[in-house]
Amino acid sequence: SSHQVADLEVLVDRIALLHHGQMLIEDTLDGIRKELGLEENSGIVEMICSATGISPEDVSLQLSNDDMLPFKTFRGEEE
Repeated sequence: SSHQVADLEVLVDRIALLHHGQMLIEDTLDGIRKELGLEENSGIVEMICSATGISPEDVSLQLSNDDMLPFKTFRGEEE
C-alpha cells in the first residue's frame, strides 16, 4: 500500500524509480524532488506518480526474501 512506500523515506537516502523494468530516475530524495518539480515535503509516492503518471492508489511495494540483500552485523557476520 501507499503508506508502506512512504515508510521507506526513513530508511533510504538515495533511490531509483523503476517502471516496467526501466529506470526512470536515480538520485537522492531531494534531487528527485527537484528534477520532478515537486515540493520539498513530497513523499516517494508523489515522486512515483509524477515520474510515471500512475495514480497513488496503484502504487505498492512488494518484497520477498529474494529481494533482500545480505547485510553485515556489527560483529561482521552476514545475515
